[in-house]
Amino acid sequence: MRSPFKLSPRAICPARLLSKALPLALAASGTSLALAAAPQQGLFFSEYVEGGGNDKAVEIYNGSAATVDLSNYNLVAWQNGASTPSYTSSLSGLLAPYEVVVVVKSQAANIIAELNSRGVGYLTASAINFNGDDTIALAEAGAAGYLDVIGQIGTDPGSYFGSNPVTTKDDTLRRFGSVRSGDTNGTDSFDPGTEFTGFPKNEFGGLGEHTGPIDVIVDYAPTNHSGGFAATLGASGSRIVADNNLSLTVEGLPTTGTTAYLFNSFLAAGQSLSTVSSPTPGGGPAAGGDVCIAGGTFGRHVFGSDIYVGTAGTFTISLDLTDLPSPRDGVSFPNPGHYSTAVLAGETWYWQCWYRDPSAGTGASNFTQAIGVTFQ
Repeated sequence: MRSPFKLSPRAICPARLLSKALPLALAASGTSLALAAAPQQGLFFSEYVEGGGNDKAVEIYNGSAATVDLSNYNLVAWQNGASTPSYTSSLSGLLAPYEVVVVVKSQAANIIAELNSRGVGYLTASAINFNGDDTIALAEAGAAGYLDVIGQIGTDPGSYFGSNPVTTKDDTLRRFGSVRSGDTNGTDSFDPGTEFTGFPKNEFGGLGEHTGPIDVIVDYAPTNHSGGFAATLGASGSRIVADNNLSLTVEGLPTTGTTAYLFNSFLAAGQSLSTVSSPTPGGGPAAGGDVCIAGGTFGRHVFGSDIYVGTAGTFTISLDLTDLPSPRDGVSFPNPGHYSTAVLAGETWYWQCWYRDPSAGTGASNFTQAIGVTFQ
């Protein structure tokens, strides 16, 4: 998406085990915790430019479900195979979901002229001082590890990483639109061809816009998986309400046989996402997992073929955006007169999938990660 970034002025919710079926009033049981302020996934490099002279830049994409305060993040650069950083630059500003910010070298005259001609805002940073044999990373300030790394820390590849025509020297690299998160391992071998398309030297026309997946990551403070299958949830189709073309697909379900269904959450005015840790479904014993989209009104996709029972390991449901099972008035299904609602442009809806997980023990169940979709 084109960047609206202005110079004025967070880990995937994991699949963890749940001992019983999802309750309707889930937010009322267990402990509700606020979402973490900064994502560990979903914020990553969407474009890299190593042009002629001083024309160097990176583009950062927000694939998380929350507006990100970039002052919580740094760019870190290592030159000539160094194992300790050569430059660290703090960022600034706010970055909305699905949007990008461009960060350039302050002397990148041709890139700056191109961005100005299209009205694209940008930041400058001393860390944007790399050549093809250098490494640059995006990091959360004060946290261990990296959100994304281009290159390999402590390694000098000679002239560049990759193979022609997709290299880190005299090339522009654009991330595949299917990528959801960055390369967090800064010391393993780096081949840009696995996730980037290469463009010729001094190709700047794509800076300031990136089209990622339809859904964005719902962030939650990191916890460990407690075992079993870790299925995943994703969206396809269109975020445009008038198109009424959105499908949700779950993959990685147990192939020994399982039952699964999707549930959604809608936040009314004044509500905010939270998580429920170790809920007690139906008043039973505490579960071993978390729900990441509490805080609003739940709806369950449990009619007809929307419920999955089988051994295929995957299923897809097509949504009718004029009739989703979650009422906007805050009254949870299945109270009479309060069942479905139509999606409106500008709203964000959230989904997770619950499923039985025999690999984790008798009666055990699990969740996928959570996703959000902001509609247009």
